Amino acid sequence: MISKFIVYQIINHLIILTIILYQDSVFAGGMVEQAMRTTVAIFPANPDDQAGGGSGVVISPEGYALTNFHVVQPCGPAMKCGMADGQLYDAVVVGLDPVGDLALIKLLNRNDFPFSNLGGSDQVAVGDTVFVMGNPFLLALDYKPCVSKGIISGVHRYQFPSGTFLEYTDCLQTDAAVNPGNSGGPLFNEKGEVIGIIGRCSFEKRGRVNVGIGYAISSNQVRYFLGDLKSGRIVDHAVMNAVVSTDKDGRVLFDDVLVTSDAYRNGLRYNDELLRFAGKTVDTANTFKNLMGLFPKHWRLPVTVRGKNGERFEFAVRLGGLHSEAELIEMTEKMIEPPIVPPDFKKLQQKQNRKEDETKDETKNENENETEMENKTETENKIEKETKKIPDGFKEIEIPGPDGQAIKLLQKDFFIPETVKPFYEKQRGYANYYFNRLELKRVLNNWRKNIDVSNDREWQYSGQVKNRTESFSFHIDDKGVRYELPVESGFWNADLMLQTEVFIVDPITHYQSPRGSGGLFTAFYLLRQLAVKETIRDGETVYLGTAPIGGDTEKLYDVCETAWRGNNVRFYFDTETGAVALIEMSGSSLDFPCEILFRKNSENKPEWEVRYGRILFGTFGINNWNASLPVEKFLYDKTNEKPVKIAATRNEPPVINETLPKVVKIYGAGNIPGMHGYQTGIIVSPNGEILTAITSALQADPIRVVLDSGRKFEAQLINADPVMELALLKIPATDLPYFSLQNNSSTVSDPQIGDSVFSVSNPFNIAEGNEPATVQRGCIAAKTTLRARRGVFETPYQGAIFVVDITVNNPGACGGALISAETGDLLGVIGKELRNKENNSWLNYAIPVTAFRDKVQKMIVQAEELSKKSIKEPAGVAHPQLIMPNAVTPERELIPEDTIQLFQNWGFLLVPPVAGRTPPFVDSVRHGSEAAQLGLMPDDLIVMVNNHLTPSLSAVEYQIHQAVEGEPIILTIERQMILIDFTFSKKRNNN
Repeated sequence: MISKFIVYQIINHLIILTIILYQDSVFAGGMVEQAMRTTVAIFPANPDDQAGGGSGVVISPEGYALTNFHVVQPCGPAMKCGMADGQLYDAVVVGLDPVGDLALIKLLNRNDFPFSNLGGSDQVAVGDTVFVMGNPFLLALDYKPCVSKGIISGVHRYQFPSGTFLEYTDCLQTDAAVNPGNSGGPLFNEKGEVIGIIGRCSFEKRGRVNVGIGYAISSNQVRYFLGDLKSGRIVDHAVMNAVVSTDKDGRVLFDDVLVTSDAYRNGLRYNDELLRFAGKTVDTANTFKNLMGLFPKHWRLPVTVRGKNGERFEFAVRLGGLHSEAELIEMTEKMIEPPIVPPDFKKLQQKQNRKEDETKDETKNENENETEMENKTETENKIEKETKKIPDGFKEIEIPGPDGQAIKLLQKDFFIPETVKPFYEKQRGYANYYFNRLELKRVLNNWRKNIDVSNDREWQYSGQVKNRTESFSFHIDDKGVRYELPVESGFWNADLMLQTEVFIVDPITHYQSPRGSGGLFTAFYLLRQLAVKETIRDGETVYLGTAPIGGDTEKLYDVCETAWRGNNVRFYFDTETGAVALIEMSGSSLDFPCEILFRKNSENKPEWEVRYGRILFGTFGINNWNASLPVEKFLYDKTNEKPVKIAATRNEPPVINETLPKVVKIYGAGNIPGMHGYQTGIIVSPNGEILTAITSALQADPIRVVLDSGRKFEAQLINADPVMELALLKIPATDLPYFSLQNNSSTVSDPQIGDSVFSVSNPFNIAEGNEPATVQRGCIAAKTTLRARRGVFETPYQGAIFVVDITVNNPGACGGALISAETGDLLGVIGKELRNKENNSWLNYAIPVTAFRDKVQKMIVQAEELSKKSIKEPAGVAHPQLIMPNAVTPERELIPEDTIQLFQNWGFLLVPPVAGRTPPFVDSVRHGSEAAQLGLMPDDLIVMVNNHLTPSLSAVEYQIHQAVEGEPIILTIERQMILIDFTFSKKRNNN
């Protein structure tokens, strides 16, 4: 019969949970409903296609939506998108970022789609509440997205390419449930802003299901690439064409600099130290790689460097591409190539054999064929032609066969509905050329509406050159530029062949005129042509996307590029007014460009600043013009330049912020098959004692420990508890932040079911160097004991545990901290990965601090006393070891059969091995044997041999092999949480 007290407790818990759920629903209900309306479920355009599908989010009323490249890749140019209103919309691909795994698509047939705004991912902190929405497992048949709630587990994460060139840099990590099908879906903050696009997940051991680790491409990266994606191109990520590494002193140094790069032209050299990039401090090589991955190629961003002479210098570097143009296009085309019907070589061989048989009597066959054709009716001939016809939706291609002969195959075309075809134009190098033309028209129309575009009118400018008494004037028409400068005057003819000056012999020199400017005349000539001509003769203009000016990434400008007679000229347009803000004229990729910056001076008058690399050619103050350029609308005012914003690097809630420095990364033996050479630990004293779990990773010398700050130490194993499988490490450090085990607060002593908790650990070795550990949020689901049965859970521990609803059974998480979400107090240590072999379920648990507090404190005191005495351990003091000392070579090497025979001589047998980590349980004890007389019993677990920990049967055999013939062997067994020593003699097997 259930007592009234238990019933009261159950009702109390239900009331508390109901209040929490009600508060959450009131707090987030409206936001969740609105966000769901903007989330889309993506399917292939052809209902018969099985491949493809995922999630996305609409970010504009016109229907532009973000998703992953790997979501649209198998769909091709067209797809179907379902929204929460129950409607299914046609959609077309716009732009692709295969490296960053981003894609921009556009839903059709509406201009009033519900949409979500992009938030600022730099303001996201670990512990922030987030929502993941999407179509996991493609379950949303009614198109309504699934919603999962979680927190930000980590920021500025880097994920290496996994089998492809998809690379995730500076991404967000979340513990919200992310499963296959969520790819491409939004990660929302509590305001309903999109702070990330869900991409990769960590899947291991449990199949392709959520394990509490998901990654989202940051909204900042999305914002930087959005303009390029709208250009309809296949876009690439940036590189500096320089290699960096972190030296032993923690400095980020350049190991190599490409001599043809813009960084080298600006003075960057080998062994220079990188201090800042893009307005942010660079403290590790990984930080630099994360930052670099945020930006498209060809952006120009500020760099601060300390040279070998110790002097700091700054410059703006033009970033190159991660791939060459041809390489990127080729790789992407292969990835998005329609499927090919595979050849059946067996049927081809049978066909070849039949052909050889037929040629044996060629004359006979020809006569038979002629007779057969004569006798065929018209209907039969028509049927034969129909059977040879290529099916709809396929095309015939040829590939090399096994014998070198060409084989004809069928390749399936991507299905494009009729309603989508008007919005798709195929062109090499573009995901969809239609949108490049669309964006180019938008930008040019926005500019031209404010200027005189009369074809027969020349543009005239005159004024004063700064710091000179002479004036200048430009007259620009269809033929070229008539100019007067303080040092020369004349006419620059756009057609090199008609140029009258005899000294002009080199095209590069001509198009970079006037001398020392890098191409001022070419830039202005093409600017006028762009304004008054529909198309530029001998040139092509395309829309590139968006980019900053002066390194300020807060404001981006539309960029159009004209390729003309070997020159590339880029025009930067203000997205609001349409005014030209900057022109960059480049005559060679190996040289500096000419830069013309349009702005207002301190007297609010228009001026041009012309630079050629690091050299100022001149500042031209404009006094008179003929309204061909809207200089009065220029917004780029040098006197009002905004400094580049620097985001905070650590702004977590206090509880998390105080906990992270107390958690360390541990690295040890990693060459054991099926095992991981990394795990987590917690600092339990200011003098460097670290508590962690006993695993095979600790079978290493030395063990390496990395603090939250990035400091690295070699650690020693100073003590261990073989029953609880907890080890105590020591590093040579003092004044460390630590968890106090003497805390007697009620939260630590008796946390309740439903209490909110955080786990802090390093699963999958996500955090390296000075990166903070992973934080996950959940609650205590149950308080129970781990009554491990032999062969079910591979652990000797049978004591109290907290079962949590956080997925903490991932590689590397063991030894991490379970803390109270309210107070930050240590509640327990995350246990080892445990799987129930009977039902293949994994256990998410932590050992309560109350279960090990006293033992660990005694272990610390014992280790400190032994260290002070600097003597060997006194007799009778158990000090378990994992590091194998220099073993005495036995008289004769034992083999496993010898070990089994030795067990039989002692009178017991162990559980037969069924896996590499079979626990050494005693299976049976022979009546009247030495083992029986000593008191050994079935189900006893051998935890140590001669004071060395033995987590597996193979470890027991190894330690017995090391014992010298005739010397006693001490087997320490665990029985009901009590350690008992049994002493056996190692006798030579004379049989």
